[in-house]
Formats: sequence, structure tokens, C-alpha cells
Amino acid sequence: MLLGLPLDALIGSVIAENFGLRAALFAGSIGIILGPLPLLVSGIARVHAQPAHTEC
Repeated sequence: MLLGLPLDALIGSVIAENFGLRAALFAGSIGIILGPLPLLVSGIARVHAQPAHTEC
């Protein structure tokens, strides 16, 4: 996650420089909307209880 923030800022600045601020804000909002989709597809939404802790 910490690597993604500077990378996203760089991508956003490139989009804003080439296409304008409105396009950069639109791209950012699409990223916020699509960001949780991998979690929904992974099956974590079907977890109802935390698994019991076992000692190794």
C-alpha cells in the first residue's frame, strides 16, 4: 500500500498534465470504485467468523 500511494500520485499527475484536472479526478474516482472488487471476488465477503487460533 505504501508503494501504491506515490505511484498513484505520479499516474494522477501525468493524467492531469496530459488530459486535464477533470480527467484525473474522474480516473481517481474510478480507481476508488474499482479498488475493492478484488476483495469481493476473493471470497472474503463470505467469511462469517474468524478461524480459531491454533498453536504450532
